[in-house]
Amino acid sequence: VTDSVSDKASATLSIIIDDPGLAISTPKHLNAYIGSSYSITMKATGGSGKGYTWALGSGSALPAGFSLSAAGVLSGNPTVADSTNFTVTVTDSASAKFSANFTLNVAPGVNITTLPTLPAAIAGGNYYTSLGAVGGSGTGFNWTVSGGSTLPGGLTLQASGVLRGIPTTAGTFSFSLTVTDSALNTSSSV
Repeated sequence: VTDSVSDKASATLSIIIDDPGLAISTPKHLNAYIGSSYSITMKATGGSGKGYTWALGSGSALPAGFSLSAAGVLSGNPTVADSTNFTVTVTDSASAKFSANFTLNVAPGVNITTLPTLPAAIAGGNYYTSLGAVGGSGTGFNWTVSGGSTLPGGLTLQASGVLRGIPTTAGTFSFSLTVTDSALNTSSSV
């Protein structure tokens, strides 16, 4: 430092930068659905910043069919609707540890409730029917024609699950439909 009369002074300074601390940044409330495989990779921040290993906390258990790898991948194929609380511990390369509590909710998967045989239609007449689904996230159902199928001539399928139009040809037709919910769970029907 130099002042207005050119006197100089110097000093050696030091600063301590604190470690931000090891933490788990993965959301603590997780949702899985029966019939849909589940996988999420746990995330950590702070600590040494590298070499994270993961394990279930002492006394914790995951739902049947689920596992947690040392790399932090929580995965499984849910078969039973349930809500499970468990603890996950992360350890960094400097042996610092951090634990967090999680809840994994397993809900029923998406199921199509419309009967396999739709209401009859008449060639040249107006046709309208609504398709139904339940389960999964319970919201955002989106319907599509699937499996290389085509609808009978004159009929269209709306994303909301409404099948409508004026059929052009008499006959028996089979086609495949898929419904997908807002969590990307799917179910198909022929």
